[in-house]
Amino acid sequence: MATNTFVQERCIYAIGEADDGSATWLSQQIKNLTISCDGETVDKTDANGTTIFTIQRAKTCEVTFDTPLMDLNLIAAMNGTTKTEADSDNKINIPKMETIAITSDNLTSVVLAESVVNSGTQAAPAYKISVATLTPDGSMKQKYTLGAAADADTHTYTYTSGTKTLGFASGDLQVGDKILVSYEYQSATGVQIINSANDFPQASRVKFLVKGYDACSQSIAKYLWIILPNAKFTTNYSVTMDLESDISCTLSCAFDYCSEDKELYRMVIAE
Repeated sequence: MATNTFVQERCIYAIGEADDGSATWLSQQIKNLTISCDGETVDKTDANGTTIFTIQRAKTCEVTFDTPLMDLNLIAAMNGTTKTEADSDNKINIPKMETIAITSDNLTSVVLAESVVNSGTQAAPAYKISVATLTPDGSMKQKYTLGAAADADTHTYTYTSGTKTLGFASGDLQVGDKILVSYEYQSATGVQIINSANDFPQASRVKFLVKGYDACSQSIAKYLWIILPNAKFTTNYSVTMDLESDISCTLSCAFDYCSEDKELYRMVIAE
């Protein structure tokens, strides 16, 4: 007997596909999947303004869902870009912070863990490094400037790229001080996403797999596919950096203009 009443339990899979069928993003962490449809109602009235009949047109469809995990491929798709994976030929710049305790061994010379990125040229190097001593509660006590001292009140340091060393004037640091050093280095491992002002989400075919049951036969699970032939992420989203927050995603659906049915979405249950 064909299924008529379906009791939905949860969405267990979602995947976005390009025109050639390749996956652009996928997620197994989908919740609160919601399909919202709307349209425009036009009334035909008589001379007194009384409605004779109404017609509906201009259907719209929007699909929203939440994901509890920060899926980088999903966020990249919402930005209209792709995740970049670093390798030896395509290194990426990664920020780094080091908190270094000053002892009698490093009063004038502090060695960093990584080489600072040169944002200039080989002939005229430029290094962007933030250096400051810290108070006991971790706030900034004294900042230091790269280069030669302009006057006696200016606290400066030097940087030697070959040895990854920060140099300080004698007496400028004291044993027991802590300095915070912030900089960027190049890495052949890691991933990054660039949200460019020139890139926007692209339309794709999106499929959701929903687990559920036939209302008349609840001992055997059945699966519902929801297919959006022409869906595009909206650029409005928020990512909150805490443990309890979800990322909310919205897909704006257009109909498949070249299909016979002009479908906005399709539901399929395999018997």
